[in-house]
Amino acid sequence: MRTSRAPLVFAAGVALVVPALFLWPRLTALPRARAGVPLAGATASVSAAASVDDAPPRVAALSGQAARVDGASGEASATDGPSLDPGAVTSDVRCPGDMISVEGTYCPAVAHRCAEFVGDRGEEREGQRWRHEERRCRRFQNERICEGRPARLRYCIDRFEYPNREGAMPATMVGYDEAREACGVEGKRLCEAEEWAFACEGARTAPYPTGLERDASACNIDRPRRPQRLVDAHDREAQARQAVLLDQRVPSGSSPRCTSPFGGADMTGNVAEWVHYRRGRKGTVPSDAALAGGDWERTPALCRSLDASHDRTHRAHVSGFRCCADVTTGAAARVLMPAGARLEKRRAIVP
Repeated sequence: MRTSRAPLVFAAGVALVVPALFLWPRLTALPRARAGVPLAGATASVSAAASVDDAPPRVAALSGQAARVDGASGEASATDGPSLDPGAVTSDVRCPGDMISVEGTYCPAVAHRCAEFVGDRGEEREGQRWRHEERRCRRFQNERICEGRPARLRYCIDRFEYPNREGAMPATMVGYDEAREACGVEGKRLCEAEEWAFACEGARTAPYPTGLERDASACNIDRPRRPQRLVDAHDREAQARQAVLLDQRVPSGSSPRCTSPFGGADMTGNVAEWVHYRRGRKGTVPSDAALAGGDWERTPALCRSLDASHDRTHRAHVSGFRCCADVTTGAAARVLMPAGARLEKRRAIVP
């Protein structure tokens, strides 16, 4: 296929999942009286180019941030500091021992150009299989396009999927609220969608945690979906039995090459992970629940894959989570950069 005609692939993939239940015994003891966001229908609108200009009040203007003007385009650009080295893992002590520290400048809207897709793009392009499975990209071109007002991120994230233990099977069959409560019990919180994406892609904004190429030998992705049958959503035993039959997880950390530039393990594939998505929508009603990163089945499995088509009660055999936390120094996790500041619009991903 000729790369010059390849379309832009925006980072907003859809991980298809089915409802079920798992962590109920552990989480029913947790406090339930927490404020929630109203839910609405099953339709979602996900935009890869969501602006961050409407940041929460706690986000202050960035002080002392260096900016430059590109001589060719006249475009204001933020100056990337030393902490943006894509291969560096922060080694400070601002995070608990079971978490990794992430710091850098985040682009709110990123596009990558696919050089080669998985499968045939001919007659299947307009079909169901093309839309859901064959949208997977085998290899991306070595360029990313960045738009929008960036933010400076500084936070901690679990190295592994919950329960955040190397060698343990990641938890599944858990809903958004249960994931949020489990993180709270440990003094942590559910990750913001942008925090999760940045920890996966690194400062160079790679489409996959492994770089430009899709590698099913490195990450637990692209497994054929096993046959399943409809079961009563209220029959927990039936749901659990089916989840066992569909299970294709691997232990956390057992795929050492599936590690992000910051050191996060299994950030695409294995299980899809709940995140707080403040730009989410269900029809016209805001919703803050989304699943990030895809799962072990044939999903896009990009660092910015985001499925906001489910409500907070959704549970599936492929849905899990990991936790985030603010740094121990008390610094804000997200600081919006000055109005007009922009990162370099086009840049090579691999130097």
